[in-house]
Amino acid sequence: MKIPSLTNLKLHFNQILFSNGYQLIEVLISHIISLVHLSISIGYLSDSSVIDGQRMEVNLLSTLSNLMELNFYFRFPYKKQQKNDSFILSFKSDYWLLKRKQNVICYTDSYNLSFYLYSLPFVFSNIDCVSNGIDNYQSNFDNNLNDGTFQFNTDILPNISMVTPNAFDLFRSLEYRIIKLFRNATCLRFYLYNCQVLIHADEPLFTLENVNTIICKYLASNHQLFEQHFASMLPNLRTLKIDNVSIHRIIKNLSFIPINALMFKQIIELHLTSLEIDDDDNNNDYLLQFLQHFSNIKILKQDFVNIIKIQTIQTSLQLLLVNKICSLSII
Repeated sequence: MKIPSLTNLKLHFNQILFSNGYQLIEVLISHIISLVHLSISIGYLSDSSVIDGQRMEVNLLSTLSNLMELNFYFRFPYKKQQKNDSFILSFKSDYWLLKRKQNVICYTDSYNLSFYLYSLPFVFSNIDCVSNGIDNYQSNFDNNLNDGTFQFNTDILPNISMVTPNAFDLFRSLEYRIIKLFRNATCLRFYLYNCQVLIHADEPLFTLENVNTIICKYLASNHQLFEQHFASMLPNLRTLKIDNVSIHRIIKNLSFIPINALMFKQIIELHLTSLEIDDDDNNNDYLLQFLQHFSNIKILKQDFVNIIKIQTIQTSLQLLLVNKICSLSII
């Protein structure tokens, strides 16, 4: 069955774990014959063998005679024996270079075990898992990149609003030279051990003035989140979204966090996600221990995964409204 009238389609998937999942996308798109603009973004595709230039031409695009604009972004698991040459070579055919005039780049990231393939100009707002391990950068239009030199193209940077820095341990923190490229980012996401930024002594302090939001999930104990120099890089930070696991780990390491940390004062909107509280457990004061350090909260959002007693919410409100002088809205 053909779908004759749709002209603009944007598809975004956080992850596709089975190869037949991408095949279903091919079938769907091949039936929308009127498409003029098509964007596909897949944050994690488990099977890299389902993507190459020839397959995209034949299985995905051959029926789309009206297509004028194509944008795509794919991230795959990285294998040490994997070679980029075959991927980029499949996008050097006459179809891609002459007919579509489509600039395609790919590179590997041995640090977070990922392989990236996407089109330029970059129209998507999210770059995930940026790390120090990026290498083997190649383009189907430029044969001079075979030395593996990596540069974020100027066609990419202006569009990026959300960046996920990636650094899995204290010894390989994300280098300052990389994170400072994302001047236009408004949101940083930190997962696991990756809330680490390596600043060399000879580097002047750089600020990301547009960042207003930080999202944290599963932070480890050696995070830099509340260190003074880290907060100084983010002068306009106002919103913190943080999960239950991260809160627990922060509380366990409160002795290492300055009580007057700048981060506590900057935040006016606090989102606490995936909270899991047992009202009968005396150890559940961790939430109050965390909240008491924020003196300027205006908006508090609490997301509980289990049923809780109303007293739990009342106690947190009393702490913020009585002990801290602030107006408060609950979402």
